[in-house]
Amino acid sequence: MVWGIVCARVHTHTHTHTRTHTHTHTHTHHVCAASYYALLEVCSRTNDVERGEDIIDRMHTDEVEPDEFTEAAVASKRTLRSYLRKVFA
Repeated sequence: MVWGIVCARVHTHTHTHTRTHTHTHTHTHHVCAASYYALLEVCSRTNDVERGEDIIDRMHTDEVEPDEFTEAAVASKRTLRSYLRKVFA
């Protein structure tokens, strides 16, 4: 798991009201490129390569293309920079 707040994409819960009603609500939380940028920046600064690679994998799965900010976030960490290029080649 990346981090709780960012990972939540779809959350479904059911409420049962009185004797005859059941309601199901689905909430979708979209993760934007800026969220990935922030997470990758922290991973790069703290040398957390394993988590950084997980985040890059999640970006790919979620079809979030890296941009210049994502590249800047991993610029100082060669392992993450190389992994990002490999995944999105």
